[in-house]
Amino acid sequence: MAIGRLNAAWTALFCSLASNAQAVSLQQLETQKLTAADASTGSFLGWPIACERGRALIGAWGDPDRSVVGAAYYWEHDGTAWREIQKLVASDADVGDAVGVGVALSSSIALIGAPGAISRAAYVFEWDGSAWNEVQKLFLGGTADFGSPVALSGQDHAFVASPHDDTYGAVYVFEGGPGLPWVETDRLLPSGPDYFFGSSLAVVGDRLVVGAGRGHCGGVSQSGIVYVFENTESGWVERQKLCPDDPVRWMEFGDFGTTVALSGERILVGAPGDPETGAAYVFERDAAGWTQTAKLLSGDAASDLFGWSVALVNDRAVIGDRRGPSGAIAPGALYVLEERGGAWSRAAKLLASDGAESDHLGYALASSGNFVLGGAPGDAHAGLIEAGSAYAFLVGVGENYCTSTPSSMGSPAVLSSTGSASVAANDLRLTATPVPNQPGIFFLGTNPVQIPFGNGFLCAATGLVRLRVSVARAHVLSMALDLGAPPLAGRLVAGSRWYAQAWFRDPAAGGAFFDTSDGLSILFEP
Repeated sequence: MAIGRLNAAWTALFCSLASNAQAVSLQQLETQKLTAADASTGSFLGWPIACERGRALIGAWGDPDRSVVGAAYYWEHDGTAWREIQKLVASDADVGDAVGVGVALSSSIALIGAPGAISRAAYVFEWDGSAWNEVQKLFLGGTADFGSPVALSGQDHAFVASPHDDTYGAVYVFEGGPGLPWVETDRLLPSGPDYFFGSSLAVVGDRLVVGAGRGHCGGVSQSGIVYVFENTESGWVERQKLCPDDPVRWMEFGDFGTTVALSGERILVGAPGDPETGAAYVFERDAAGWTQTAKLLSGDAASDLFGWSVALVNDRAVIGDRRGPSGAIAPGALYVLEERGGAWSRAAKLLASDGAESDHLGYALASSGNFVLGGAPGDAHAGLIEAGSAYAFLVGVGENYCTSTPSSMGSPAVLSSTGSASVAANDLRLTATPVPNQPGIFFLGTNPVQIPFGNGFLCAATGLVRLRVSVARAHVLSMALDLGAPPLAGRLVAGSRWYAQAWFRDPAAGGAFFDTSDGLSILFEP
């Protein structure tokens, strides 16, 4: 559909729609504590976590007898709460396998690493519409630590790290897909003498970020390094190495690159061993390549390992600090920072409502849309020591709802927000990612629906307000809302609830040649 014909087509469609769904309530900060139905001592639930839209996969690599068989738990958010749906266990798991130390989730594919002494493998599961089923074991004959971490790009590329493989570590690339066998197609190695290559992974589309927790930056050893790879016709190619502007010889563990996150043209790198009670570095890409643009600190004297875990959703960074003041054992925390006008500032500090010593909230975290899940693998509950848990938080403005389907990017587009719902502040920005680099539109309606529409679903209807057409860049569609100017002026008033969604062209997917994000329920305030 040509952009010039969008208005007429949308008007004809939307005027015919009626509401057939209930409003979704807006929740604030901590919304729920997630514990396994069969929780047991030594399970360590909450290390690690993968999250995609309203779905989560949470590792629990221990077991009641601490023989470390392990498993992963799959959860879904039903619009009101997170609900445990299934426990995923490996068919041939044995003592010491540590199934669940690595987890990744992408639409109908789940990848679970088991780097323990016996398996040293990764298991592929497929979703059949009602349950997860194991379909293949990725195994390389005992390669050291193979299976932690793991990552998925869409539903056809899997990455399995082996940070202690050979001398410096390696990352193995597999290609497959739903109903297809997974085959190893590449083995990525560091181009320099940087140890623990594969300590962390982050991938979106054809871009892969690999952390090496101990390496050489600026001639300083053991400060860590990050590699950026891109998928080309000749395979995955190293494009650039990233170092901080102020490399130092940090402590032996937790160095620069131990954890990484990727969103659009921005990379977030954790450095929990930084002398300033831990740090995280922001890199952004321009025509010349990747450049450090910010160093983020907690701004909190009660911080010790800030940067132990990181997540990045467009202009929002979530950074975990699993331990309190230096030398003390204290509940961890998650710090939310947002970028506005080129400057980063702390928007929130997330704490568990029942946080206790040794919980280690922030040991792992994941974020999608406005959902944030923080793992606390040391949490004791119901008399079970180190059973572990995960805390669900809502950050930003609005709550995600409705279904979005995988686009040609391989993953569903998720809507998120920064700023506030204050009409007076007028600083709300909507963002959808990942989306093809194509034209798109944000729109808002007064009623939530879920109706098949194009390659996805329509999630908002009635009294629709459409913003101007824009083009996604780096697979991110983003727009600031001006509540004082047409077409929003006088409509999005305090006390009114609106439902937002993104529409975008997707010619590579075929079908209707367009798709949609999920929805975001927003209650506006004075």
